[in-house]
Amino acid sequence: MKKTIAFLFCLFFSIYFSQSKNFYYSYVYNIDSNNIKRIKEEVFFLHIKEKSSLFTSVKNYKSDSMVAIIKQDYLKFGGGVSFKGVPKTDFTYYIIKKRDSLTHNVFYDKIGRNNFFYDEPWVNNCKIENEVRTINGFNCQKATIKKFGRNFIAWFANEIAISEEPYKFNGLPGLIVDLYDEKKYFHFSLINYNPKENREYEIPNDRMIKLVQSEKDKFVIGFKSYKESLPSRIRASGIASEDRIKQIQDRIDSENLTIER
Repeated sequence: MKKTIAFLFCLFFSIYFSQSKNFYYSYVYNIDSNNIKRIKEEVFFLHIKEKSSLFTSVKNYKSDSMVAIIKQDYLKFGGGVSFKGVPKTDFTYYIIKKRDSLTHNVFYDKIGRNNFFYDEPWVNNCKIENEVRTINGFNCQKATIKKFGRNFIAWFANEIAISEEPYKFNGLPGLIVDLYDEKKYFHFSLINYNPKENREYEIPNDRMIKLVQSEKDKFVIGFKSYKESLPSRIRASGIASEDRIKQIQDRIDSENLTIER
């Protein structure tokens, strides 16, 4: 009887995850290593398809979708353009994980108004531990992960037998329910999934226009340089006072934590 139940359970999840599914994660992150109280939060979704998955911030997706509609209305009707109500996000990237013979991530992001992407192979540095616990109703097992120059702890649910995980993590035999680095600067928590939700997500078309392929190292340098040059660009434009520019510079200097070192 137990074997029959186990077989039916596995069959159910096999059928269930052969279709597109959406999982939502809370991402709580610290942006300043000198001030542990500077904590922010965003919600991300992991959209799983048969041969790939898509991971991005909900605010990022909504922002891109709303901007596309605003642009269409402007081209169709003319008049003034207002971006009031468009969500602001700290994360403008999309990550597509492709499950093929060359299993890899494709990372899409922008620098200013320019769209870039780079390929990155999957790296599995996971070690599965014997420790188990129940998290949000799921029976989870512990794993330790060395990635991005940090040590992470992951709790994954064997009962959701898919190797899909938030951000660029991969390689565990079950869905990650909880994931955080040892200092808890960065923390992903599964907060919702709806078996009846069948919404399909794709990267908005505007983000796929004039794509420039880059290498990861070059993109990271370019992204950092663009961010650090913001005060000088604002000063050159004359749209802000020196006091405001100093505030922007201080904010940039203090935001010294990123998930990838």
